[in-house]
Amino acid sequence: AAALGLRRARIARRLGDWAALQDELRELGQTLNHGRLPRLERRQLRARVAILAAWHWYGSLGQAAPALDKLDEVDPEVLASDSTLRCDHGNLRGIVLRELAIARGDAALATQSLASLGDALRGASLAGLPDALQVCAANLSNTLGQLVEAGLLPATGPGIEDALRWLLLSDALCARWQLGRSSLLNTIFLLRLAALGRLDFAALQRLASAQGLPLPAASFNELAAQRWASCRARHSQIPADQRCAFLLLWARHALDEGDAFTATDLVRQARLQARKLRDEEARRRYLDEAETLMPHTRRA
Repeated sequence: AAALGLRRARIARRLGDWAALQDELRELGQTLNHGRLPRLERRQLRARVAILAAWHWYGSLGQAAPALDKLDEVDPEVLASDSTLRCDHGNLRGIVLRELAIARGDAALATQSLASLGDALRGASLAGLPDALQVCAANLSNTLGQLVEAGLLPATGPGIEDALRWLLLSDALCARWQLGRSSLLNTIFLLRLAALGRLDFAALQRLASAQGLPLPAASFNELAAQRWASCRARHSQIPADQRCAFLLLWARHALDEGDAFTATDLVRQARLQARKLRDEEARRRYLDEAETLMPHTRRA
């Protein structure tokens, strides 16, 4: 029963179905309190529940500090004995430390965030866990980009190109192992980083080719269209906020590349997706961004 509950909870977390995750966490908590589990199994279950609860604090409630407190509850001995658990823990810890660093303007927390993600990535590599490795590489990339944008990394430290290299590695792992086929996150990160670094597609292609990982497209517009088409059969499995972010970023790049017709249609689609969001703040944010883009699509 616990294994099935954990599986359902992980699926809910990946889909961003926070209400379902909360329900599963409640059931798992009852199993911990009343179930007759062997000691080691109970400790491992408690650790997994704490990590999922931290995801709920961060993903659903937007509360990074309580999420970090939940992660600190996990027994270090349990982490030391389970590579997958250690990667999951280090990955989320790096993410919530990033959020705290940006919120507080704290460079020391930014350094801790990168260290946690780096440890998770090394652990995934040593344990031969391609799925965990691609997730950690993508999150390290995204975190680097956000910390650079926030001005929390030294000028001599890693920058946007380093972030893009980690993301290209994640993409290569996804292609090699057929991972992440129901996610647009890597493409979202790529489009954001390129915009942040003010890279046109030719510059990005040169960077990718130098890594031996050329992109199979001639423009951001074409690349985004390919990624969207590749998961068409699984669009319903992609969280609505992820679809909104992707469509609006795609629209911005389409505008930059002179395709106002595509951009206008993408903004329209994004507005439809935004109206499906339960989170009022997120819904308003995406609708405002779409509204901001509309005059540009008309003028182009």
